[in-house]
Amino acid sequence: MKVKALGMGVVAVLMLGTSAAAQMFKGDGLYPIERDGRHGFIDGRGAVVVEPVYKDAGLSSEGLVRVSNDGKWGFVDMSGKLIIPPQFARAEDFHDGMARVYKPELIGGKHGFVDRAGKMIVDYLYADAGDFHDGLARVKTGDGWGYIDKTGRLAISHQFDEALDFSDGLACVKAGGKWGGRYGYIDKDGRFVINPRYEKAGSFNDGLAPVEQDGKWGYIGKDGELAIKPQFAAADIFCNGVARVRVGSIGATYGFIDKSGKLVANPKFDDARACLDDRAAVKVDGKWGFIDPKGRLVVKAQFDDAEDFVNGLARVQRDGDWIWIDPTGRVVWDGLGK
Repeated sequence: MKVKALGMGVVAVLMLGTSAAAQMFKGDGLYPIERDGRHGFIDGRGAVVVEPVYKDAGLSSEGLVRVSNDGKWGFVDMSGKLIIPPQFARAEDFHDGMARVYKPELIGGKHGFVDRAGKMIVDYLYADAGDFHDGLARVKTGDGWGYIDKTGRLAISHQFDEALDFSDGLACVKAGGKWGGRYGYIDKDGRFVINPRYEKAGSFNDGLAPVEQDGKWGYIGKDGELAIKPQFAAADIFCNGVARVRVGSIGATYGFIDKSGKLVANPKFDDARACLDDRAAVKVDGKWGFIDPKGRLVVKAQFDDAEDFVNGLARVQRDGDWIWIDPTGRVVWDGLGK
């Protein structure tokens, strides 16, 4: 679930509004595991659902999961049944019922889209592409970035130097030249609703979008007016009322703010990940733990590395091994087939 802000490579912060671990724990996905160089899947209780038989695997998205064998990618369903046999050089997760696929060529390669049955809906036509959101996907040709609909029809012509996926009904795009251009926002008809005037910018979510002015990041509303004045070294998109920010450049630290700009978690962390399922991974004194939306450390910093919570579980590294934990820090799968 990544949404990158143009020019700074930040990741979307996604907060869920529940307060108790038992309430917000889902555990209803498939979670990849690895044994002896092969990948399989466990369920939310840690039971092995698919034995490790694949060379690589992804996370579940819209009821399907990417798997790879012999250098080709396909998809299985939540029971592990092969739905789309491995046939793509590269495949991404499903969004809006469509998955982006890739075919290499002698110079570069081309992107297209398939549906949930594996049928090619949009042929390999594009030098680069994003995922479908709000019924449109960004695609790139030699003329620049534009947007297609789910039939493959060009809905917004190729005219932008850079582009992000649609979010909150708007898309962040760059116009005016790759080196001297500015970022603004278009609607689904391709019309600028906020003219290109920002040095860098990210996607709208929860009604706000991060923008950079004079080297500092703040937030604007959909009217283009500043909602939170530029003051941060970096800023993520909002989701469910919370965003991650970075303070300082040398020795920078991370914290979290609400939509008024007030800090809900002070900038005291050496590093931080996106916040999913009411948990955000944070780095303290070289180790990773997890905080809740109020900034309280609810899983102590003890791991060598940590990934985001997805569908109620997070993958963390301990003593060189990757394991899965629930939001309380309880180990669900430790690599021993539990």
